[in-house]
Amino acid sequence: MKTENENKVGYKKTKLGWIPEDWEVIKLGDYSNIDKKSLKNSTNEDFQFKYISLSDVNNGILNKNLPKLSFKDAPSRARRIVKVNDILLATVRPNLKSFAHIKKINEPTIASTGFAVIASNTKLYSKFLYLNLFSHFLDAQFHSFVVGSNYPAINSSDVKNLKIPLPPLSEQKKIAEILSCWDTAIETTQNFIEKLQLRKKGLMQQLLTGEKRLPGFSGQWAETTLNNFIRITLRPITKPNQPYLASGLRSHGKGIFHKPNFDPNSIAMDTLYEVKENDLVVNITFAWEHAIAVASLIDELTGALIILPKSFQKKVK
Repeated sequence: MKTENENKVGYKKTKLGWIPEDWEVIKLGDYSNIDKKSLKNSTNEDFQFKYISLSDVNNGILNKNLPKLSFKDAPSRARRIVKVNDILLATVRPNLKSFAHIKKINEPTIASTGFAVIASNTKLYSKFLYLNLFSHFLDAQFHSFVVGSNYPAINSSDVKNLKIPLPPLSEQKKIAEILSCWDTAIETTQNFIEKLQLRKKGLMQQLLTGEKRLPGFSGQWAETTLNNFIRITLRPITKPNQPYLASGLRSHGKGIFHKPNFDPNSIAMDTLYEVKENDLVVNITFAWEHAIAVASLIDELTGALIILPKSFQKKVK
């Protein structure tokens, strides 16, 4: 099937698809330094710095209240220094796109081992690179590089081999400028949503504990266990021999996601599980991150298989 650009003058076909003739396809490692700046041994064991973990990045927004660690408490592999204009690329579960573009730093800061710290050179505009992390050009590459099922991740060496289309520097900056306007609007909306979520959380705390009662309700509440309302319903299925549609759980209650053409050889277990509409699916391994979701009709009809070996499903009666 022909693409829209295939019939246009001024375009060329590359490994990433059709791009303008004056663009090129580059490897990230050729235009940036990755994990090069590390905090060297300190004679002051109590020297403190801010520490960025995976949970501190949400939808490209970095937590403003980063925790502090002393030099003696920091994992040795995590002592990668983060500077302004650096990009943090989550190498653990990259499908969740926990990426950040560092715009401002007032204190010494390091990143956890869950990130690759990328500093682009003068030919690659850092904001343009950051925006590319969310493009379809990189989605397929992340999927091909991921290893492991319980803790899917990509290696730093693979980060260096990621490919992106590169326009001239002036065009990179113009593209980034336009898309940044949208980022600003989204961030403003996100801040408003977060305030509403905080208000909802407070109301939930009051209503779900009985601290605040609704008009017309004054009876006593009964205490019971969740087991009285749900039942374990496992639907085992033999692992397919061919690539299949897999599903996993996002953390922080963000639902189920699908991974098409998942390689069965990338996971060790032989038994997977089917899900049905209204199944309550919990990932035991990442339950502490609220990796829980209710399956939709789409999850059932597509036949997506749960691939997390320690997951279990409970059917709401």
